[in-house]
Amino acid sequence: MKHSHMNEAGGHIHQAQRHLCHFQNELKDLDKQFDIHLETGNLLTFADFFFDGLIVDWIVQGRISQSFDQVEKVDGKVKDLLGSLRKERQAVLEQLDRVAQERRIFVEQAR
Repeated sequence: MKHSHMNEAGGHIHQAQRHLCHFQNELKDLDKQFDIHLETGNLLTFADFFFDGLIVDWIVQGRISQSFDQVEKVDGKVKDLLGSLRKERQAVLEQLDRVAQERRIFVEQAR
């Protein structure tokens, strides 16, 4: 049962890595960089299979805690970057509105 949960968690990590990779590629279009990778511990899974016991369980639990902390940091960085992108988008929309208004004024004065 434990290994099933570990495999499931590994699948979620790989899916998150794919999403982060896609996110990184999209950010390249905006000249933004975002270099974050999530690590997996395949060696610990191997050790857990062959040396199933308290010490390996303790090490695995430590790795789970480290991975959880790493995911929280990545989540925070993604949220910060998305907030920054939203602010930039809002500024661009406001600038676009100003330009459109200036254009209308220019066209009306030209008549």
